[in-house]
This record gives sequence, structure tokens and C-alpha cells, in this order.
Amino acid sequence: MCTELRRLGAGDPEAQAADLVSISDGVVFDRLVGVRSIVVPAPGTAESVEELGARRPQLSARIFGC
Repeated sequence: MCTELRRLGAGDPEAQAADLVSISDGVVFDRLVGVRSIVVPAPGTAESVEELGARRPQLSARIFGC
């Protein structure tokens, strides 16, 4: 992951990779048992996986600027 973040021009790829993992864990937790578990497609369904996957690039761009 650090290599990819470095390639994308991240300023501190090691720290940002750790942040990305933490944020991803939080997003998945929220999807499975948090508030979003009751307002989005059911976890584990194809619709849920597609919707969550579509958000990943947006999160990366907003958080890391890459």
C-alpha cells in the first residue's frame, strides 16, 4: 500500500497507509454494526459491496489528496 500511495504522490506514505487502514476499518465497522448498517444495503450483498467499493476512491482522494 505504501508503494501505491508513494506512486500517487502521498507526502508520508507510511503514516497515510496506516491511516487508510484505520479509516477502512471504521467504514467497514460502521457498515456492519453502526448507523449505516440500518440505512444502506444489507451487509454482504452484492449491492452493499458495490456501493462501498464505489466510495473508496472518493475517500482516498478527500483524505490524502491523491
